[in-house]
Amino acid sequence: MTPPTSQDAPTQGSTTAPTPRGSIGVMLPRDLPAADVLTFARRADELGFDELWVVEDLGFRGGFAQASAALAVTPRIHVGIGILPTGARQVAYTAMELNTLAELFPGRVVAGIGHGMPGWMRQVGAWPASPLTLLDEQATALRALLRGETVTADGRYVHLDDVRLETPAARPPLVLAGVRGPSRWRWPRR
Repeated sequence: MTPPTSQDAPTQGSTTAPTPRGSIGVMLPRDLPAADVLTFARRADELGFDELWVVEDLGFRGGFAQASAALAVTPRIHVGIGILPTGARQVAYTAMELNTLAELFPGRVVAGIGHGMPGWMRQVGAWPASPLTLLDEQATALRALLRGETVTADGRYVHLDDVRLETPAARPPLVLAGVRGPSRWRWPRR
């Protein structure tokens, strides 16, 4: 493992509030041996990075497991999961996982969701006919659930009937949408 170096650390103090612009983050390598994941997370936090991003690539490690472990061993760094493929998860269960992290580690969780890598999604039978429609429906439902709303949806891909989180986190995690390649899609849609 090659942990972050002091040359990569921010030169100014960091804040515990999410700072979308001006944050300095580091990505946990997807092929880092499992035995080194916690050491890497601790070192990134010690060096003053604002964010640590864990990836979820097919065949490597799950994003929620890595994020929860990194959050548990660090006192302040924000941990982002990116990018969670919408086709691989039912939105209510994604909301439950993210909400649990937000309850346990208030203000430190960021989630990136996307349509996933087409090849990987096809390998697992999860590539939809309209990936952007799925992403739009999931993003809308996910954000509403995390805000504590009761959600009913009967879309092309998302079907929920009066679903809500029993104990929504006081500070819901930031949800970012990520896509690959050029797109005219903008979220939230207005």
